[in-house]
Amino acid sequence: MTERIAKLRRLSLDTPPSLTGERARLMTEFYQANDGKFSVPVMRARTFLHLCQHKTIYLGDDELIVGERGPAPKIVPTFPELTCHSVEDLRILNSRPKTWYRVDDECIKLYEEKVIPYWRGRSMRDRMFAELPSEWREAYDAGLFTEFMEQRAPGHTVLDDKIYAKGMLDFKNDIADAIAKLDFLNDAEAYEKREALKSFDISCDALIVFAERHAALARELAAKEASPQRQAELLKIAEACSHVPAHAPRDFHEALQYYWFCHLAVITELNGWDSFNPGHLDQHLLPFYERGLANGTLTKDSARELLECFFIKFNNHPAPPKVGVTAAESGTYTDFANINIGGLLRDGSDGSNEVSHILLDIVDEMHLLQPSTNIQLSRKSPDHFLKHALRVVSRGYGFPSIFNADAVVQEQLRQGKTLEDARAGGCSGCVEVGAFGKEAYILTGYFNLVKVLEITLHDGLDPRTGKQLGPKTGAADSFKSNEELFAAFRQQLRHFINIKIAGSRLIERMYADHMPAPFLSVLIDDCIAKGRDYNAGGARYNNTFIQMVGLGSLTDCLSAMKEMCFDERTETRDAMGTTRGPRVASGGPPDARSGALFSTEGKPIAIEPAPGARYSRRNLPHFEKPWAIYHITFSTTNHRQLAPADRDIVVNCIRHWDNRRYRLSAACVMPDHVHMLIQPGIESQDVDGDPIFYSLTTILHTIKSFTAHEINKRNKASGGVWEKESFDRYMRSDTDLEEKFHYICRNPWDAGVVPLAEPYPWLWTPDLAGSTRGPRVASGGPPDASLDSKSEQNEGVSAGRRNPHAGGVCSPSADARSRSLTQLLSALDQNFANDELLRQRLVNKTHKYGNDDDYADALMLDVFNACFEEVDGRPDARGGQYRVEMLPTTCHVYFGSVTGAMPDGRKAGLPLSEGISPVQGADRRGPTAVFKSAAKMDHVKTGGTLLNMKFTPGLVATDDGHDKWAHLVRGYFKMDGHHVQFNVTTADTLRKAQAAPDQHRDLIVRVAGYSDYFCDLSQELQEEIIARTEHQGF
Repeated sequence: MTERIAKLRRLSLDTPPSLTGERARLMTEFYQANDGKFSVPVMRARTFLHLCQHKTIYLGDDELIVGERGPAPKIVPTFPELTCHSVEDLRILNSRPKTWYRVDDECIKLYEEKVIPYWRGRSMRDRMFAELPSEWREAYDAGLFTEFMEQRAPGHTVLDDKIYAKGMLDFKNDIADAIAKLDFLNDAEAYEKREALKSFDISCDALIVFAERHAALARELAAKEASPQRQAELLKIAEACSHVPAHAPRDFHEALQYYWFCHLAVITELNGWDSFNPGHLDQHLLPFYERGLANGTLTKDSARELLECFFIKFNNHPAPPKVGVTAAESGTYTDFANINIGGLLRDGSDGSNEVSHILLDIVDEMHLLQPSTNIQLSRKSPDHFLKHALRVVSRGYGFPSIFNADAVVQEQLRQGKTLEDARAGGCSGCVEVGAFGKEAYILTGYFNLVKVLEITLHDGLDPRTGKQLGPKTGAADSFKSNEELFAAFRQQLRHFINIKIAGSRLIERMYADHMPAPFLSVLIDDCIAKGRDYNAGGARYNNTFIQMVGLGSLTDCLSAMKEMCFDERTETRDAMGTTRGPRVASGGPPDARSGALFSTEGKPIAIEPAPGARYSRRNLPHFEKPWAIYHITFSTTNHRQLAPADRDIVVNCIRHWDNRRYRLSAACVMPDHVHMLIQPGIESQDVDGDPIFYSLTTILHTIKSFTAHEINKRNKASGGVWEKESFDRYMRSDTDLEEKFHYICRNPWDAGVVPLAEPYPWLWTPDLAGSTRGPRVASGGPPDASLDSKSEQNEGVSAGRRNPHAGGVCSPSADARSRSLTQLLSALDQNFANDELLRQRLVNKTHKYGNDDDYADALMLDVFNACFEEVDGRPDARGGQYRVEMLPTTCHVYFGSVTGAMPDGRKAGLPLSEGISPVQGADRRGPTAVFKSAAKMDHVKTGGTLLNMKFTPGLVATDDGHDKWAHLVRGYFKMDGHHVQFNVTTADTLRKAQAAPDQHRDLIVRVAGYSDYFCDLSQELQEEIIARTEHQGF
């Protein structure tokens, strides 16, 4: 990184985001003076011209690429014509703890005196809420769906390579030709087309004016500059800004500057948060790069420095502020510009090149939040390209994400696009794909699938609001089969999708009538040829998307109800579908005196080993059984008494390995012994692909050796702390498991170690409250036998405990008896207040999506197909069609907050699953099983699916790890998977960042379709990311 780049980067990172009222003032003044004088398209174009003529421009020290959205870096304009913020909104933005913006008194005064009086009732948000039907508003308020265009304009647009061959003067010639061809005699729309084309022409002039102002400023600064080097740079900037965008670029520098002016124009005109981006930047720049190297005007280093300046420009632009539901559905500063790297050329050959690798190196070195980056990986992409990208991902920033370029092509072909257009397309925004430079790609908002099920279970009533939102499809006790229940769900799904689409069509029409986008229309193919605006169907391709949220959560809910309420069963089955019943020939329960099993007559019981069971002999013989849950006890030497600080060491060590080497259901550190209830996790796979589990010997050795060392260190002592032997026994039945769980939970009080009225600080279960010191009982006395715990609907999950909706197959559960749907619904309505054991059974002993389990995955496929069939192909307002996607941004947190307890064991208020990822922690059989489950849906039917994974850094720290990782990704894409992205971090790292955020401000994690600073995320979202399964093996 050069000194210039280090300085510009630091300025971008250190400058806090703030709001400016300048754009709002200029907009308001122009509308007040000119409203009604021009047609709507021309009015919008003249407003854009006014902005380009009068907005403050900025040219900073050492900059090579110039132009800012606001008066200076990190200063964000507002868009009162879209949403007119109240004074209260502005004050909230200035004071809220996350995604805050500095708002000065001058801006607030401007809004109070000028902006709000004019735009209140005129903004698009006000117009929408005034015209949308009451049933739409009630469903919206209940959290069934959101609306993207409530606070921002339509569009998720990506530019193709046309600007590198044509300047604005060339586009003006095309516009003039289109006007000359209008047939006012026979075409009833000729006048409307002329007005649209006139607006396009004015917008071209506006950008030329904007660039010339920068050229003039650069010449002015050059005249005052003492440094010959900087003076030459300023003159080069002036030359570039005088040439582009009026004309096509001549070199690498001008190509970047031209795109950047177009980018600023799009996000200034209307689409302040459009995900607008350059698309296949590496392919577009390659001719300029090769020409510059050949003629000596460019080196690899100078090209890289220009690109780094370009990247910093993106990072200088926090997205415009959002409030209310829109802030909840997407609470981030990023505006989702996503640069595509690699992919295919129009002829179908590999599109990666030397510029691709420079871009990856920049992503690796710069460590910026914006722009987002992705690689488009095809079967023709070379392995070294993929491995280069994976090396960058392994650094832990979440960049780049990985797309299946071959599947992207197939998805677009299904939508009716040409093969060349499909190959030249790629990712826009998070995971959405479209035809670059040719498509009006409109997102309408997120849709809460799990809320639909909640309403189905209550016969169309929303239990949160008490309103009858859906049709009456039957009370819970009326469903006699899973098929009947799912048919009712389909009816409710159709009802709410109808409401959503009817509202979206109205909103689309309102934008076409009131908020055209003339400059964006110039850049998108066929708008000029048709004489029609981008927002009115002018693009070659028009698609509108609904983003489904909660696929994994809904699947697990349906699976639990099918298994527990409808299936006839004679044996208990675990989450993997394997028989869990006791393998005992005859006799009674195991003797509590040892790890051996005895009959009621005191004779040893004949045990049938499970397939894959390992037999090992220590002082006591025992089996280590796949998927088994164990009660383990180990004692101090000579009944040595552990001091409170020593017990802290032990309990924290046990918790450290939870979700790493085992699933922990309960732990209790007594003064002279320790109890644990665990299920060993998967360590690796054998040659046949079967799982190899962590042995009890390994687990206990790790805990004993570490804690002994730390305890001796604290006490300045030496010698043994623990007895060599330990006692372990696997749980043979649900009753056995329940009994041991309660024994552990009551042990401190039953043994008289602590009075009944007092808490015991060294007891841990998933639902006991936490503190910074470690797990603590919420109040005095032992936990109630029902494990009744405080509702977490409004509290989220505290830092000191496991997320209670995380997966795990080792918590206590109810007996094997089925529950009626009515009984289950009663427990849900009470948020499991009196039935924690039922909740644990739902979480831990039902089939889960994400484990290559056909029982659950078949239900996932039913949900996926239902969404597709209810949405795909329905007409939108612009001559296109509705499509379905699977992605959440941060909306799975918001949707969870408005959804009650559900049959997957999730408590009210907790986040839903995100994208097509499994429920957090429910994927227990490794990443290969996740990929196999996800690949069972037909990704080609969508406009994008999002799959998140979390790896430990050690897993991908070597070349061998990268090789296996590359094979894993290739394997998923061979199954036609659409997308995958990775967090490479640990829960420990994230917990440390929570505890000391000022020391981890640069920590970036992958959230959904984007990365963000971990410390800028809400507590609920932080906990959701921590709860995701942390894969330690392939």
